[in-house]
Amino acid sequence: MSQTVVKNVQTKGVGFAPILLHYFEKCEIAKIIDENVPLDPRRKVLTHGQASVAMITGIMFQVLQLYRLCKFANETTVLDVIFPDIASNEYFDDRLADTLNALFKYGIGNLETLLTQSMINVFGIETDLCHNDTTSASVYSQCNKNRTADSIKITFGYSKKHRQDLKQLVWSLSVSSDSAFPLFQKAYSGNTSDVDTYVEQWHNLIP
Repeated sequence: MSQTVVKNVQTKGVGFAPILLHYFEKCEIAKIIDENVPLDPRRKVLTHGQASVAMITGIMFQVLQLYRLCKFANETTVLDVIFPDIASNEYFDDRLADTLNALFKYGIGNLETLLTQSMINVFGIETDLCHNDTTSASVYSQCNKNRTADSIKITFGYSKKHRQDLKQLVWSLSVSSDSAFPLFQKAYSGNTSDVDTYVEQWHNLIP
């Protein structure tokens, strides 16, 4: 009986990349984004969905700057496992920034709702009861250059951090009662009271 002899074997550590791949596919994150966020036809390699998954992966590995993702992809096998057909140099910062612009233009809230609904169905998350709370985030600059009329206002308001000397924004988050799964979240102007956020939260949580 002949024996096959393997002379050269190369091993690479993959860490928990296969687990990430499993949940990314199960949640259909890239698929949902690509079905809803228009892609410039000139982009042939990295879709908005793939770029989003790559950035999420980077955040999990403390890669928080766009320009560092190429290096991360080149020096680890994580993104090779998730997207084996995409070269590491495709994750360049201009391409990732283009995806962020496209997601913003489509509407972050609209996209989050689609992804949340998918995950609720996939994992059977209970939504009969939910919890809501707000917090304030203080800033140390003027922050008075709003890009659009719809932009939230960074301004003075009731500070839950007891920093009345700093401008702030208000962040509201609703989660499921069974696993604290995020159901809806939104940033509000710094002088928004909790009462003013509840009605909008309720309307977005109604099926």
